[in-house]
Amino acid sequence: MWTSDRWKHPISVSTKPAAGQGIDLFDALVVPRVLALLVIMPLLAIVAMLAGLAGGLVVSWGILDVSPTYFAERLSAAVDIRHFWVGMAKVPVLAIVIALAGCRHGLSVRGDVEDLGGRVTVAVVQALFAIILLDAAFAILFNVLEI
Repeated sequence: MWTSDRWKHPISVSTKPAAGQGIDLFDALVVPRVLALLVIMPLLAIVAMLAGLAGGLVVSWGILDVSPTYFAERLSAAVDIRHFWVGMAKVPVLAIVIALAGCRHGLSVRGDVEDLGGRVTVAVVQALFAIILLDAAFAILFNVLEI
């Protein structure tokens, strides 16, 4: 089949032309991706928090027969706003880790699409592992600081 054969050819992207033109790959490829994640991750975190609250409201209302008004009252009494800020404080660090893992492995792709797929898998696993470790470190730090 033509489409499957097309993707078996080596990837023709090379870093040599950029280096020959005096373009710094870090400035051209890594910095924009880190900055993009630093902008979008807080928005994504807010959307995720709101989705979690909406899911809790739907489940408590639909299954437990808790009114939305009572849910909102209990939520404001049980959850302090500093929990939001604690979650948001972690976001920039996690964004940098995700961007750097993706860029590190993306820049090291050599060969064909199979190598690209393998690098993507390794980048995702390393980013998730780093996120879990950093989240544990943040939990210890916030516990010590009694936040």
